[in-house]
Amino acid sequence: MDKLRALFVLFHLVGITLLSLPAPGSAQDLDEPEVAALLDDLRALGARLGVERSADEVKAIAKDVSAEVREARATVLAPFQPYARLTGARQGWSMFWAINHRPSRLVIELEGPDGAWTPLYVARSDEHAWRRKELDQERLRGVVNQYSHLRDRRSYRAFAAFIAKKALVDHPEAVRVRVLMEERPSQRPEALRAGKTPPSRRRWEELYSRETP
Repeated sequence: MDKLRALFVLFHLVGITLLSLPAPGSAQDLDEPEVAALLDDLRALGARLGVERSADEVKAIAKDVSAEVREARATVLAPFQPYARLTGARQGWSMFWAINHRPSRLVIELEGPDGAWTPLYVARSDEHAWRRKELDQERLRGVVNQYSHLRDRRSYRAFAAFIAKKALVDHPEAVRVRVLMEERPSQRPEALRAGKTPPSRRRWEELYSRETP
């Protein structure tokens, strides 16, 4: 019995480990901005090592390698898939599949009676920290994270409307609330060392007033 238990534990550990390994993206994923930036970095690294490849060549290589790895992964995981379905142990999403070089952060602003806009909340800011305890909470950050990749605009609008109503209640002097995602491209090390500030871009701006349904 002990040997059977040991074999089961070994099977479980091996299966969970293999199932947790991220799968390469599909051909469509190669067009995502994060992946495109990663391929550019790889192409630049290859050039420094003396291996010159065009962007199309690097993309074609990545497509072929991804297909081969997905096929090999499916073969290796085949014996564990029934167990994973039975126990619910499958990994439904991949962590850290690519670096987001253009991350966006949540920003909430208030318009005062004089028409001036002031920041109310800026993600990870100590200065603009309205309801930071709730907005920085782990579960809510998980929801907002998809908006940092500019995904699911419909859900974002529902979230923005909800949080804007809270802001108007907490600040009766405010005329309107603006909710947006501020895109701040990642800088290369040499730019950071030089003290350069990355240019930001305001995305997905939503305006709400007290008359907004």
